[in-house]
Amino acid sequence: MATPTSSDFENGPLVDHGVTVTHEVNTVTIDNLTGDRQDSFATGTSISIVFENPNKVHELLNSGELETAEEGDSTVRAFVKGDVTISHEDRITWNSAKFRVESVSPRYFGANLIFKTIKLILVTP
Repeated sequence: MATPTSSDFENGPLVDHGVTVTHEVNTVTIDNLTGDRQDSFATGTSISIVFENPNKVHELLNSGELETAEEGDSTVRAFVKGDVTISHEDRITWNSAKFRVESVSPRYFGANLIFKTIKLILVTP
């Protein structure tokens, strides 16, 4: 059996279920006098991601991972190629819905980076 690689994700789930979204890198600056936060988004680039069921929410609790599926949830998990540079506070736009990247978690098989899991928070529906 061959060791899984990133191409397994790219040629499998990404090809079968991927959607094109706009990814905007966020640069946060803090005003030295007022302490106000200023977000500055770079020009968006197109990337492909795979959304998990958008009605599922995964919250990490002391007892482990809790999964809920409630109407109106604004958290969604998605998956992106391992070589995509994406960070906390970046913005993803899909079908005019804007999401803030809450967290990014690389997924490895052994030493091979297979894909990244991103937790998204819906900002504007």
